[in-house]
Amino acid sequence: MFQPRYEASYEKLFGVAAIPPEAVFTGIELYGKEIVKIQHPNLAYCYKLDRRYFEKETGQTLIDVIKAFPNDEFLGYWLYFEPSNNRPVVSLHDNSEFFLLEANKTPDQKCFTLIELEKKDGNKTTYEYLEKSPPLERKPFKFSLEREIKRQIGSAKTFEKLNVDVLGNLFNEN
Repeated sequence: MFQPRYEASYEKLFGVAAIPPEAVFTGIELYGKEIVKIQHPNLAYCYKLDRRYFEKETGQTLIDVIKAFPNDEFLGYWLYFEPSNNRPVVSLHDNSEFFLLEANKTPDQKCFTLIELEKKDGNKTTYEYLEKSPPLERKPFKFSLEREIKRQIGSAKTFEKLNVDVLGNLFNEN
């Protein structure tokens, strides 16, 4: 359970109990830029940019991406919590952008080459990222370029706070 902290209690402000009786206390206190590790079905296939280049033959912008977390655990900085929809917001451990595979897809490969497709609608430009060479029997996977992750914590398999020493080594908080 996550609970935003305010100077005045819920009871004083709104006349309601601060913590519902059925809530489970996790014992995790999080502050900005602390390191968290999340196992979540939609975060298992998170990819970081390895190389961006222009292919002369096709005129396409291609991006080689590699799986960011081989053990399927998203490692990132805690940013804030959205109490209105029960979603923690985290960014990658190095604060970079990343590519996220469309939901409910589970590939075997650890790297992809993506085609960056630019779409213009008046003054607005958007980009779509598609797998370049899928097997013939299926459509190419779609990827989205993200800077932050917002997922409901109730869907996560695990959610842990970690400590980091001055050398960058990670330790479980115990």
